[in-house]
Amino acid sequence: MTFNYKSIPVRKPRRKARGLSDTTLDEQETSECLDDIGFEVAKSTTKSSPKEKNMEQLMKIIDDKVSTLATWNSCTDFSDRIKDKLAAPESQNSIDIVCYGIGSIADSILSQWQLALILVLSRRIKKMRDMFYYDPVLLSEVESNVLVSFGFKILDVNEEGRRKIDKPTLFYMPHCPLALYDNVLNANWNGSSLRHLYIFGNLLTNYYENMSDSKLAAKAPHVLEVSKVGVDALDFPTLEDCPRAFNDTSFQQVRRSEELSGITISAGLRADDTELIHVENDATVDIKCKTL
Repeated sequence: MTFNYKSIPVRKPRRKARGLSDTTLDEQETSECLDDIGFEVAKSTTKSSPKEKNMEQLMKIIDDKVSTLATWNSCTDFSDRIKDKLAAPESQNSIDIVCYGIGSIADSILSQWQLALILVLSRRIKKMRDMFYYDPVLLSEVESNVLVSFGFKILDVNEEGRRKIDKPTLFYMPHCPLALYDNVLNANWNGSSLRHLYIFGNLLTNYYENMSDSKLAAKAPHVLEVSKVGVDALDFPTLEDCPRAFNDTSFQQVRRSEELSGITISAGLRADDTELIHVENDATVDIKCKTL
């Protein structure tokens, strides 16, 4: 498989991007989407189903998925490309990882694959310093222990994506709400921080291509501005075992441009003040995930 490491141009003709929808979901679809994607589940403080797996069982599930990804050539090629990008002179320092919105690793197969991928990437890149984890889903004791055993520091405060950085940092945010991506940009809206900022998540320019400027400015003004300047992106390949886990996700870096330095944008949006942009699956792809 070949990868398209692409420099997204300033403006492309508007088209319907694969899998991106700004329509309202019906009640059943919304329930499924919220369970899988994460942040909107924060409105509930109880789990929808009991966590019956013990720590050993859950770690084996994650380890099996790590092994699958680690031996998948397409994932290896992808991680090597990321490693090359992070090896640029401005990224010589160790990299921090901040994980937002992965969801329940005990209940969701999608969440398990997403956790497995960041573990594979962290081990292959080998420059990782600290790994932070936050999800508004109430973690069980088993889940917390598993995450700590894998080397994560669990954040006990919802930062709403407003973590300020002063060193290279990868924000790992597959299928998070649009406003959360905007808050990450908002918190680091200066040349120095943007130079250190990497995002793995929904392709930001898809929103720009499929929403009017006025609507995107109201929902995510920083996403609008960086999309105008451009985003360098490497698409993650389709995972046949579970296509929904990573559909339409990319490793991204904002182009560092003088055009951004003079832009002043008001305080930005809270992560829970905007509707969830549901990332649907390509109609030609079987969205059912294979179980172990």
